[in-house]
Amino acid sequence: MQVYIYIFFLLIGFASGTIVISLYKKREIHKKNEEIQQAERSKDEIIDLVEHSKDIIYYFRSEPEYEYLYLSPSVNKVLGWDIVKHYENPEEIFAFIHPEDYPTLLNKIHGKVDFSRPLLQRWKHIKGHYIWFEETARPVYENGVFIGVQGILRNITEKIALQKKLEYQSLHDELTGLSNRYAFRDRVSYLNNLSDSSVGLLVCDMNNLKNINDTHGHVAGDQSIQHTAEYLITQLNEENQHVYRIGGDEFVIITTDISETDFTNFCAQITNSLKQNAVNISVGNAYATSSKGKMDELFKMADKSMYNNKKVHKKSPTLK
Repeated sequence: MQVYIYIFFLLIGFASGTIVISLYKKREIHKKNEEIQQAERSKDEIIDLVEHSKDIIYYFRSEPEYEYLYLSPSVNKVLGWDIVKHYENPEEIFAFIHPEDYPTLLNKIHGKVDFSRPLLQRWKHIKGHYIWFEETARPVYENGVFIGVQGILRNITEKIALQKKLEYQSLHDELTGLSNRYAFRDRVSYLNNLSDSSVGLLVCDMNNLKNINDTHGHVAGDQSIQHTAEYLITQLNEENQHVYRIGGDEFVIITTDISETDFTNFCAQITNSLKQNAVNISVGNAYATSSKGKMDELFKMADKSMYNNKKVHKKSPTLK
């Protein structure tokens, strides 16, 4: 009798265990199915994110032949490109890259760029204008051999425009639009350290700005500065001549790659023009056949010449 009881409980235990195991398996299968469904939903969300991204995302295969494995629809929104044409003819990209950025593109699709650094490129919109892009790219290898590149391109045209604007403002005088003291220092440093060309300096100083400010106000003084700047610009007739506003009423003209005779003639031209137009500024000049290592001394000479003329002729412009 005891044996039957033992067998009975053994069967009950086995059945219970089987049920528990079955329930556990069902729960695990259900959990696995939920994970698969969640993964599918996540996959769909990622695909949707990529497909609707404003950035251009691509996978370009270079070997054994040019081929797009993926090109996001954003190329149509951002650049107006026909995505089908680019899939059918991947070499279309060479017709849309800016000529100066062609080497970057060519090196990139053949794995010859530094992929750890962002790549700057200009791509042509279907309407003809170029758009700046910053690209994060990564090389793709197969059995250790480069076969293509994947990348994300972001439109940074506004960023580049802002950078250029800030750069321009940092090197130009707001009142006159002339290159400012910082641009002058850069040019002098270049001529003093990196270049070795003949150079002539003209230092120009307005004689009556303080009187104009005191008598008529600073608005009139600003207008006088602007008129002086406009006048000096009209005196330049060569690409190697450039005028800077380096102080409140002080301007400098730098002319390079010029003979001493031509520089003397240029100075005489300005002298005559000053007299004819009754422009009340004092001017001093200095010349050197070699700029390297001599720019500081040259400026001091021209500045001293200007102040000597200013003392002698406070109202009549002269050129020593």
